[in-house]
Parts: sequence; structure tokens; C-alpha cells
Amino acid sequence: MDISSEQVRAARALLRWEQKDLAEAAQISLPSVKRLEGQEGMLSSELRSAIAVKQALEANGIRFAWEFEELSVALNVEKRLKAKVDSLRNNIFPDVVEWSTPSSSGLIRPDLVGFGRDRKPIVVEVKRCLRSEKEFRGAVTQLKEYAVQYGASTAVLISQSVPDTLREVGDLEILSRNTLFLSRERVEVLVFSLCANTMTNEPAAPHSA
Repeated sequence: MDISSEQVRAARALLRWEQKDLAEAAQISLPSVKRLEGQEGMLSSELRSAIAVKQALEANGIRFAWEFEELSVALNVEKRLKAKVDSLRNNIFPDVVEWSTPSSSGLIRPDLVGFGRDRKPIVVEVKRCLRSEKEFRGAVTQLKEYAVQYGASTAVLISQSVPDTLREVGDLEILSRNTLFLSRERVEVLVFSLCANTMTNEPAAPHSA
């Protein structure tokens, strides 16, 4: 799908990126970005820099789609947040020495599974905004299922915002709650401990990243 220079500028505005941010994400030079955005009309899909720019935008949550015979630009906030977490996971979880991306063949799977030096797994789930207590409890229930599936005693929920809640949610106890900034975007990181009597499954073998 070809995109236009106008849509590149609109997508960059949605991400709150400067031209240098787009150049870095697309791994092209800043002058190349300026030339692309300075053109009028559609960009050639055969142009390497245009392909790199489109891929970089989509990897950070931008969705290009035809609507009413016009190409629209939208931002998938959750996908963008997952991309940031994936790129900065070693900074967020310094004690994890190995990461794996679970296979999509199962019915349920977390976004990330990490293994510490003791080989004990932690599961990580990324959600966008959890505005209500009901949404939050639903996300935590899903997180518990992941923890049991992988035999993890620690589970992590990352979201742009979460409501104030109780110290315990079902069999999960909130160990810590911190606010981080991922590329200038504020997110909440909640670390849960799973009660031992709920861990009935054997730990799953790590998948290749």
C-alpha cells in the first residue's frame, strides 16, 4: 500500500515524533526524512526510504487503512506501547537474563516471558488504558492464568493508566507499583506475586525469541 507525504507527517504527529525520531526509527538519514515529507502526493512503494518509514511507523502502532475511498491514519496505542516495552525490556527488568516470545499456537499467551538467573519465569502483559476497576480486574485475572500456565510466581502488568485498587486482587498480591517514562510516555508498572497454592502447573519450557 502506497502512502503519501501528508500521511507520513500525520502519523509522525500522532506519535509526537520529531523528524529525527522518525529517521532513527526507520534507520535512515534525517535529510532523507525531510525529502520524503517535502514531496507532494504519494510516495513510491519501491523507494527504500519510503518502505523503511512505513515499516517504522507501523511497528510503533500506526495503522494505514482505506476508509471511504481515502487512506486514513490511526494510532494503535496498545501496539505502540508493546513495541516500546519490547525495545526497553532489559532496562525495565534488569534482573531478567533471557526473554522469550511465547508461541501463538496456545489459546492464551502473555506478551513476554522472562527468566532470571535462577531460571524462575516471570510473565509480562501489556495493556493500554485500564480505566475502570472492572477492566483492571479482568486484566489481572488473565495475568493470573498466564502465571499458572508458565509456573511463574511473579507477574507484571504494564499499562498507560490503572485505577487505584486494593492491595490484593484474587490470588495476586501487588508487590510494587511504579511509574516509568518510555520515550517520554508515562506508564504504570505493577508487579504481582502469585500465591503458592494456585501454582499447580509445571513451568513451561522457554521458546526461542
